[in-house]
Amino acid sequence: LRFRPRLAMQLVGRRQTRIGRHPAVRARVVQPGESQAGISKAVVRLPDSLALDPDNAQALCEFEDGTKDDLENHCPRGSVVGRARAATPLLDDPLVGDVYFVKNIRIDPRTGNPIRTLPMIVVALRGEIAINLVGESSTARDGRLVNTFAAVPDAPVSRFNLNIKGGRNGILAVTRNRRGETNLCARPRRHIAEADFDGHNGRRFDRNVRVKTPCRKKAQKGKARAKPRKGVSRRRAARA
Repeated sequence: LRFRPRLAMQLVGRRQTRIGRHPAVRARVVQPGESQAGISKAVVRLPDSLALDPDNAQALCEFEDGTKDDLENHCPRGSVVGRARAATPLLDDPLVGDVYFVKNIRIDPRTGNPIRTLPMIVVALRGEIAINLVGESSTARDGRLVNTFAAVPDAPVSRFNLNIKGGRNGILAVTRNRRGETNLCARPRRHIAEADFDGHNGRRFDRNVRVKTPCRKKAQKGKARAKPRKGVSRRRAARA
């Protein structure tokens, strides 16, 4: 089977483009047609202008509660940081649900002690079936934030939308990048995310994705000609 998933990302919030602010994030994965292999793993490296800000979240769900099948009955409402929707030809209706911000731990292989790590997001998709899609956060060697969905169910998905809230309790913050820029609008075309997809058929598809920003377009050079008022001839308007 073919395997060419498409990813689109954009930041939302014109007042959230400077350092320390929290833009919202909208991500969309599309696999057109029904003849593609399902995604088994997805790794997305965000631009170096974005960083995780767990201290800004309203609340975090405890690891013990966030890893339960029915986490929506245990996690506090303040731990909801977004919304998701998945459409598949196998079901009559899309799966929808909230996105939870959950504390995460790993076990030290030498001591066996739990070690607190960066929080994860858990997408609680509900509908004809229930699926908890776990996205773990880590930091790459170059400091970029990495989100990994390592256990995606083997099912065709025609469209997946993931929306993460921004603003007062946004979990992603604008940070100073390697070029020292503190404003997303300084060079909006340079915000590139790296996406690596693995298929259940063993194929891999990697691509760079330009993250759209909420920056206003530069004003066009020159002034536009004023339209004549109703009842005024063009020649008279030009003389005026």
